[in-house]
Amino acid sequence: IISDNIKKIMRFVGYNVIADTHLGDWGTQFGKLIVAYSRWLDKENFDKDPIAELERLYIKFGDEAEKDPDLDELARIELKKVQDGDEANLALWKKFVEITLSECKKIYEYLGINFDTYYGESFYHKLMPKVIDELVEKGLAVESEGALVVFFDEKENLHPCIVRKKDGAFLYATSDLATIKFKYENYKMNKALYVTDDRQAVYFKQIFNISQRAGGERGRPRGGRR
Repeated sequence: IISDNIKKIMRFVGYNVIADTHLGDWGTQFGKLIVAYSRWLDKENFDKDPIAELERLYIKFGDEAEKDPDLDELARIELKKVQDGDEANLALWKKFVEITLSECKKIYEYLGINFDTYYGESFYHKLMPKVIDELVEKGLAVESEGALVVFFDEKENLHPCIVRKKDGAFLYATSDLATIKFKYENYKMNKALYVTDDRQAVYFKQIFNISQRAGGERGRPRGGRR
């Protein structure tokens, strides 16, 4: 609602605005859902109300993982399979995303909100290896305990940022950096406004810092998630 109003105001005063909602469609939550779907699916409930059944399965996974921490590692393995193109896991992932987005769009329509694009993390997946290569080539990302990590100057007061896990999987940071690169190169934008939860403020300081160091002034997002 906040970002939609910002979009309308900026268009009113003459900006050419492209509104995008950055869907979290590529994270560990999908690994958790795949594990839960394979173990505890109620097929009748899923056919009747798929979004409610997915929500139940996600909560079920959380409850079971408290008793069996190995489930979290299994979820990471299943997510990595999605990222590596495993057909069975990709099919489930697509099903989960379609169901979720359909439900989200019902809410957007009810509120009178619309976006020009619905690019999620998965849209940028093909760009992420190149982003990693560039960070390594420029000496920004270095190996630490098997993962690739970007460290910051002490004066920045920022924790190190992992951009690729030790199993080769990407993270939110990787997709956000790929997003900045894609939008700059394709939209030739001069201003990026991020509308997000304030609890992500430190995280985005990390992302904007890395982007700026990787691309100079072209990598400096101005303003303030999608």
